[in-house]
Amino acid sequence: MISSASWFALALLVAPPTAAATPAQPGPTATQPAQPAQPAQPAQPAKPANAAAASAATPGAAATPAPAGETVEERLSRAEKLYKQRKYVESARELESLWADTQHPNALFNAALARFAAGHYAHTISYLEAYLDDVKGAEADAVELARVQLDAAKKKSVEVPLMVGPPTAVAYGAEVTIRRIPDGPKDSRPDLRFKIPPPAGEAPAARTIYLDAGRWSAEVKAKGFVAAPQEITIEKGKEPAGISFAMGLDPGLRPLAFRVDVPADAAIDAVEVQVRSTSGAGEAKSCTIRPFEVNECRLLAEIGTWEVSASAPGFLPYRQVITLSAGQTPASYTLPLSPEVTTPPPEPEPEDAKIDVIPKPVRMRMAGGLNAGGLPLFVTGLGLAVYGSNTYDRAITADAADCASAADNYACRGDVIKAVRLRTAGLALVGTATGLFVTGLTAEFDVKPRVWYAELGAGGALLVGGAAWMAATTGGLNKELRVEGSAPPWEESVPRIDRATNQRLAAAMLMGTGVGLVTGSTIGLLVRKHFERRRRSSAPAAARLSPFTPIGGGGLMIQGRF
Repeated sequence: MISSASWFALALLVAPPTAAATPAQPGPTATQPAQPAQPAQPAQPAKPANAAAASAATPGAAATPAPAGETVEERLSRAEKLYKQRKYVESARELESLWADTQHPNALFNAALARFAAGHYAHTISYLEAYLDDVKGAEADAVELARVQLDAAKKKSVEVPLMVGPPTAVAYGAEVTIRRIPDGPKDSRPDLRFKIPPPAGEAPAARTIYLDAGRWSAEVKAKGFVAAPQEITIEKGKEPAGISFAMGLDPGLRPLAFRVDVPADAAIDAVEVQVRSTSGAGEAKSCTIRPFEVNECRLLAEIGTWEVSASAPGFLPYRQVITLSAGQTPASYTLPLSPEVTTPPPEPEPEDAKIDVIPKPVRMRMAGGLNAGGLPLFVTGLGLAVYGSNTYDRAITADAADCASAADNYACRGDVIKAVRLRTAGLALVGTATGLFVTGLTAEFDVKPRVWYAELGAGGALLVGGAAWMAATTGGLNKELRVEGSAPPWEESVPRIDRATNQRLAAAMLMGTGVGLVTGSTIGLLVRKHFERRRRSSAPAAARLSPFTPIGGGGLMIQGRF
């Protein structure tokens, strides 16, 4: 079981300078050297924090593919076995493959040491720098061991400064790919990639890398720009001169320059320009033009056919199809924008101001008068109805024995007649008050005459219907309440008297409501007619055409208010 950050670090540290040619065979203690404890392992394998470290540590085609289903421990064990057999390159490939698959920090660390044993110092430096910069959770002893190994690799390699220009081509930085030109079939190494940060000023972008002896190929790319590959030869003990790369526009791209043509007095702040491939192959691009600041924006687009569109608030959208051919100079286009001609919406026709026929103060006074007239009638009617109901209940429930004689029968029936009259009068007054309240509510609004006529008709119908119903019930009630002649027994008359009395009360309520509606609606109509006459009398007279015959002539005269 592997239990340390590196299971062969000690063997590499004591290896002679010619380890690449004749690597030292690890002794029995090399597999488990006395060294720092293994760094703390994260729950998931650590990943580089930046793209530079990731690309630098990514193995190329030389990485060994891992058999399916193997665990990390099994793959580390196989790499350890290869290293013990002095197959350093094969061991490094296994570890590089493991790092690419799992980002396991031990794989990166040990791959660096295996490359060191093989004499591949540039890869050792790249891997250890990634380990120190991006692997989190390593213990101090493990970090110190990595630093020692990094210094040892730098001493065995050569420092190579790189410069990339012009500044406009590397405004977003660049990436350099370092590829080993093999000396033989065993000199197989993955590509190394390094990020070159953008320059701070007008100076070229620069970075220093370390390469070991041999022949290398360097290729630089930037956004929209490329540089011709250069071969770098590193000789032992000889410092190379700085390598400069002159970037040029990618032959597959063409610069575009746009400006807009708008009226000088246009109220416009910015114009959005979008470029889309007509075939859908290229990525859509956009830029912003401020016509009255810098009336230009530039883009890079692939060779082919594109649709250009420009838009701004208050202007008609503009579209144009362009075809780009190869070239280093910008293809310039002027995009004309025309203001939108907006037709203002038609102004709504002024509505005739509604003028009330009956002024609101008059309506409020009329409504208050109707309600005030109905209130005492309601209170009085309610009192009479309650008092009459109590009297009626006492009279109708009298004992039949108390009404057996002629005198008693007369007294009993007389009490009932008085109570019925009180109840009838009370409910008639309540109905009248109800009709007045309804018309009082109507009077608060400037209603048309037809509303008053409708209430007048309803009141008349209730009045006539109630009167007819009361007349129909009066005959039967009088028959039961007659006191002359032979009156029927009291106990037989009580149910018929009670039924006829209830019908009489309902008829009285209908009659009273009809009286109130007729009275209130009549008042409302009279007031309405009064103000309508006043309005007609105050209206301007219509123009009239009449003959005019002054002395010695004649003509027509128009009369009226203008």
